[in-house]
Amino acid sequence: ISIKGSTNRFAGEANEAGPASSNDNNASAGKPDSLCDKPWKRKTAQTKPLPPWKKKGAKKDPIANDSVDVVIAAPPTPNNGQVNSGEASSSNVPAANHDVSAITHAEENTGIIKSNFPNTFKGERGGSAEDADLLAELRAISMKGSTDRFTGEVDEAAAIPSQGKALGTSNSDSLSIRSSDNPGESKSQNSSSSVPGPSKAMSHGTVSSIQGDSMGFGGMAPPPPSNSDTEINITIEGLDESLKSSKWQLRKASYLFLHEILTSLLIGSNPNNQLNAGGVYSSLDQAVIHALKDKNAGALDAALTLSVLYADSCQSACSDNTASQIMTSLLKGTAFSSSRSSSLSSTEQLVLKLIEVSPEGSSSINDVLELIQEHGLKSKKPKVVIFSAKLILKSVHTFGAGVFPIPKLSSHSESLIAHANSQAREIGIQLLAEMCRTLGSKVPLQSLVDKLKKTQQSQLDSLIEAQPSATAPSRRLRCKMGEPVSTHSPEEALAALKLSQEEDEAKRRAARPAVNLFQVLPQTCYATKIKLDKWSEKVAALNALIEAGGEQPFKLCPPSGSINYTSLIRELKQLLSHTHFAVCSKALAALGMLAEGVGEQILSNMRPLIPTLVALFKDKKVINAAGSCLDKLFANVFSFENLLDSKDSLPISLDEKKQKNALVRKNVLEYLSRCVKTSGTYGTRGDLTSQYAEDLSKLACEKLKDSEASTRKAATDLLLTLLNSKEESIVSTTKRITSSLETSNPRAYKTLKLASAGGEKAPTRPQSAPVKTIAKASRSQPSSKRTGNVAKSTSAGPPKPPSGSAPEETTNEKSLPSFEDSVETMSTLGITKWGDDIDNEGILAGIQSSNWKARKGALSQLAAFYKTADAERTFDTIPSLFVLVRDTTKSFKESNFNVAKALLELFTVIFGVHSQLIRAPESYIYSPATKFAVEKIGDRKLSGASSLCLHSICTVKDPQRVLAIAVKTIGDVKSPLVHEALLGWFNQFFIDFGAASLSKGIECSLEWVLKECESNNMKVKKAALIVIGAMHSQLGPVLQAFIKSKDIQASSMSLLDKALSDNPHDMNAQSERKMKCITFSSSNNSSHQGSSQPNASPILSIPTFDLIASLKSDCLSRINETEGKAAWKHRRDAMEEVRVSVSKCGGLIATEGKAFLSLKQLFLALRSRLNDSQSNLKPIAATLIGSLMNHIDDDSQAKLGKIVFPALANAAMNDMKKTMRDAAVSALSMGTERPKQNGGGTNMLATESFIVCLELSDAALKSTGLPDVLSFLTERLDSFFSSENMELSNTITVNRQLAKVIVLSLLSSKSGTRSAAEKLLSVCVKSGVVQSSDLDKEIGRLLPAQVRTVRSLIPKISAQEQELVESFKRPSSRVGKPVRPSSSTRQPVGKVPTKSNQVTAAPPPRESSASVTYNEANPLHPNTSKSAKVQRLSLLGRSDNWPEYPEEPSGDASTLPTLRKSWSLLISPSSTQLLFPKGGMRSHEDAVRGCEIISQSIEYSRSNNDVSFLEQLDFIFKWTACALSSRDHTSGLRSLLSMLQLL
Repeated sequence: ISIKGSTNRFAGEANEAGPASSNDNNASAGKPDSLCDKPWKRKTAQTKPLPPWKKKGAKKDPIANDSVDVVIAAPPTPNNGQVNSGEASSSNVPAANHDVSAITHAEENTGIIKSNFPNTFKGERGGSAEDADLLAELRAISMKGSTDRFTGEVDEAAAIPSQGKALGTSNSDSLSIRSSDNPGESKSQNSSSSVPGPSKAMSHGTVSSIQGDSMGFGGMAPPPPSNSDTEINITIEGLDESLKSSKWQLRKASYLFLHEILTSLLIGSNPNNQLNAGGVYSSLDQAVIHALKDKNAGALDAALTLSVLYADSCQSACSDNTASQIMTSLLKGTAFSSSRSSSLSSTEQLVLKLIEVSPEGSSSINDVLELIQEHGLKSKKPKVVIFSAKLILKSVHTFGAGVFPIPKLSSHSESLIAHANSQAREIGIQLLAEMCRTLGSKVPLQSLVDKLKKTQQSQLDSLIEAQPSATAPSRRLRCKMGEPVSTHSPEEALAALKLSQEEDEAKRRAARPAVNLFQVLPQTCYATKIKLDKWSEKVAALNALIEAGGEQPFKLCPPSGSINYTSLIRELKQLLSHTHFAVCSKALAALGMLAEGVGEQILSNMRPLIPTLVALFKDKKVINAAGSCLDKLFANVFSFENLLDSKDSLPISLDEKKQKNALVRKNVLEYLSRCVKTSGTYGTRGDLTSQYAEDLSKLACEKLKDSEASTRKAATDLLLTLLNSKEESIVSTTKRITSSLETSNPRAYKTLKLASAGGEKAPTRPQSAPVKTIAKASRSQPSSKRTGNVAKSTSAGPPKPPSGSAPEETTNEKSLPSFEDSVETMSTLGITKWGDDIDNEGILAGIQSSNWKARKGALSQLAAFYKTADAERTFDTIPSLFVLVRDTTKSFKESNFNVAKALLELFTVIFGVHSQLIRAPESYIYSPATKFAVEKIGDRKLSGASSLCLHSICTVKDPQRVLAIAVKTIGDVKSPLVHEALLGWFNQFFIDFGAASLSKGIECSLEWVLKECESNNMKVKKAALIVIGAMHSQLGPVLQAFIKSKDIQASSMSLLDKALSDNPHDMNAQSERKMKCITFSSSNNSSHQGSSQPNASPILSIPTFDLIASLKSDCLSRINETEGKAAWKHRRDAMEEVRVSVSKCGGLIATEGKAFLSLKQLFLALRSRLNDSQSNLKPIAATLIGSLMNHIDDDSQAKLGKIVFPALANAAMNDMKKTMRDAAVSALSMGTERPKQNGGGTNMLATESFIVCLELSDAALKSTGLPDVLSFLTERLDSFFSSENMELSNTITVNRQLAKVIVLSLLSSKSGTRSAAEKLLSVCVKSGVVQSSDLDKEIGRLLPAQVRTVRSLIPKISAQEQELVESFKRPSSRVGKPVRPSSSTRQPVGKVPTKSNQVTAAPPPRESSASVTYNEANPLHPNTSKSAKVQRLSLLGRSDNWPEYPEEPSGDASTLPTLRKSWSLLISPSSTQLLFPKGGMRSHEDAVRGCEIISQSIEYSRSNNDVSFLEQLDFIFKWTACALSSRDHTSGLRSLLSMLQLL
């Protein structure tokens, strides 16, 4: 067990080596010392020989000490040199400098180790511990450890040459070389003088490393001395085995041996990579690489020391491969994660040395950075990441950032800044700052700077501000030593850096050997896998082909007798037609590799491929691959001459007649544009001449006429690329060709001219006020002219109101005055303290000051002046004021909230001036004001001022434009406070201005509010829901439809539903609001704000949903599928798919154009399912039809209803199952009702369509479901022909069909059907939909028996009766004095005067039934103003239990109570009690009081011209008949006759 341990804490490594006996110096090395034997193995040690590995190198040492003597020696020769470390030979000379006594023979036999120092302890536990068994057990336990806690750290420290000292000596080196001409003489020499050359050192020299007397852990005393030293002899012949030894002491000694050899070879010269590693040691390169992987800390330190010297002095260390392998060993070993500061320091020196010795054009630096990023910065160990980051920063500071590739450093910096470790992020910021210093600004790295957080950006600015210039390099690359050091500006440094990198890359590519593809390719799997059918195998083969091309950019051998690319290109061309896009993409990449690696020498093979490559632009999956392949072909293989050739080249692909695919034409033009941009930057065939520019311009001008917009845009981009060329000849040629567009295509010409002209620079903030001594005469004229133009443009009145959504306005800032003109114009206003200095609160000086208090005071004074000054006088100076404020506040980029508040107040005052004059502001002022207010609304100190400013803008400018700018601005703001505050202002806006003020522009605002409803911030979400509630109270169902049409998360949708339910729709919400935009025209104002809109459809368009497009293509066929046992399941699934799609429709289903035809096919398919053989599917189909009908517009409901209404009516009447009948009736109800999004209510067009389709057969009249159908129809008509729609009663066109349905239903044998028909008749008569003439015509077609049956329910009304009924309908046209009938007239009713008599004889009509309260003068005054006499007359003799002639009425319980019940609804209770006594009407006497109140009412009507009495004549006649039929009484009969005479 103990042998498994690497060390023995009691005896050290000497035991493993088999130390010699101390008593016999000449004993053989194979005999083990009895002291070193394990107690439990001593008996067998005498008979069993030692293993061979313990015999090797063993040497007796009679001197007992605690050190390890490492001796590296050559084979003994007569004049060999022996190297020792300051002590005599172990075989001849005793250790004179050691004051150590020998161990006694008894102790050796017992194996007890006793201290050599005197024992002074006097306690009861004192004495010697000489228990051999216990000691053996402890020794066995200790051998299990991997290190010796007594000697491990001491040995490691002692093995370093710079730290170890020989025991008993003070100045002796731990590593020395000595001569052994006199073996008995001990001679200590310096290693630098003992070995004059490599041959002597390698054949005669020995190196001995002695462990010193350094302390162990924490100053612990060294272990008890051993009885002998262990010498490690390393010879040049055994160096290979020593380097591979499992013992770290041997490996460490080997590293030191190699270091000593290199040091000896550099005597008298500085390291400059002048040594040949193979001459020093044949495997030196691999030994160094392997040594850096050592896991022992002591050995690793020696390996790092060796590696630094190796990198500094050997030639092979400069190669890219060696540097890469050294870095790999460092990163994969323990060097980067070591806890020793010495190891980390040596590692840092080694990496810096590798960078320093990197030759010109080498990729060593790039490889070092890549390996550090891959294995260092991405390591899971924080210590490795931090050390790697520090190492990169140290390298940049040491050599300067210009030595390293900036993209690599940027990548390192970005990964460090995004690291989870704060220290790594700190180093990443420092690295970025150093790169910015080197490049002169942050602009070249702006994309990386923009990704930083605000705190990180502030930290970066602080670092750059603290040190503006780059750190001066302390070391230079060895390849640059002879060049002079020159200083450049940052711009020059950046340009020089890019040029240097390009040159280095070019040199490195030129120095690279060309790859013979046909020698490398047979070693890959290409030949076998390319023939397989599976696409993945072909992709693998093509990947192998690309990898065989070597390093990018590719460099391949040119064609020759043994190298022919024709067959390979032919094979790749065949793969371009493969069905899988991955194979095609890889084949394109392989062609690009050949083009880049070989060049123009394969033009004859590549030229025919142009049409094939261009045709691949049709496939969107390979567009990028085809474009990349063509990009590599250009300038390497193709020139513009090849591309613009009229035969089988790009011009044919641009011909719209030959190439119908617009995607191909667009991508070809984009490819040509890329060729123009990259011409001359790479390759040898990419030159752009004037002739080529002319051909390209003509081709692009021709494609401006293309029918596809994307192609025209690509052609425009090509022309712009030519116009922006740096070559003047190219630009002039393009301009000459495009000048013809001025007449042929003015729009394109204007676009090209504006895009190529370039914009003017924005005005900068002036440093001081303009000098007043400048001659004003020289600029007065242009100033006044400019100001006059502005005044003219601003006083032109309000702009025309926008129609629909707000179009974009262009900001014409060119018409604004200059800063100097603005100052001059403002100085003419006579503003107090305008020209004073800043100490006297001068406005001009204060507004230009850097002091925020001075700027705030100046802005406040300007606001006060414009608030109190004459609006007409100051209005024309607003443009000058705007320019002044804009240029002095950095375009309103003020961070101080006091200045920002003053700015907002100034804007509010300016828009107040516009409000006074009722003039709309121009976009140059209200647009930046809106943006500024939105940005500052989230600040609690500026929220009120921002809201007031936005309200003032909406008062003078179209609100939909203002809110559009606000929504666009808030998209760039991330702070949730700003979003919450703006939503609060939106809510107040809808309360003050109303949703109608936004017109069609409300959709933009609504979409933003819905987006905020899904915010992660709860406050923002709550504010957005409040806005939705306010909008719903004004917009109603159309808002619900709009929300449902959007893709909103389920959690957010539930909150939206709650907000909508908490804020129900108010029909009067669109009434006049307290605020409005005063610059709207009167028509626009009245249409949007003064009217009350029943629904919001004019404001918010109802979204449409293409239902058929959302379904699968085979949905209709599956609905009609009937074959197979599972066909019903397919039909069910298809209808369920339709139902799910309809449920997602928040608005209306699209019915325009082809959508209507497709929808018609769907209705036909669903109609067939109403008679499905599977009864369970019929209710599903009916319900689905109703849902579809309720999601289409009114006209489409009527048109599509003709398809399904007959089948639905038949199912509702005749189906055996009530479930189906109810579903059919429900579908009919939904199919004749307008969608809620469209206002709701009855759709009369669809209802008429249903009435036309309602044909009643004999079976239908006997059906169970007909009463439900009639009840549904009654409900529809009754709801439509309300009091509001009474005037529409004559608009129905199906009155004859409706009369037919009523008459036939009255003949049904079912009482329920007849009852429902009577109700329908009552509604139709009440609303005037069906006339008596229509009923008479339908009754005339019946059989006589049927006529008698119907006439009992619908009595025939004569012309005179009809005229009387009409007179009842017009009670106000009655004459004041009743006409008494003559004796010769047989009419029961008095003669009704003609219309002419009514006009001449009737006095001015009075308001009838003005009061519904009881009138004492008129006991029969009606309680209601609504007349129901016509309905009573129509039901006469049918439902009022009135007897027919010759039967007589009586006052019994069958007649009089019914009359009392009906009449009591019209008159007061007191009159009812008088007319109907409690005991009934037994005799004429009981009618006396009734006759009195009737007579009183007649007198009142006569004297007051009250025609309301006529409404009760039918009741009076019935009451009189009942009274006359009672028992005779004299006084009672006299009263009745008097009343009748008066009547």
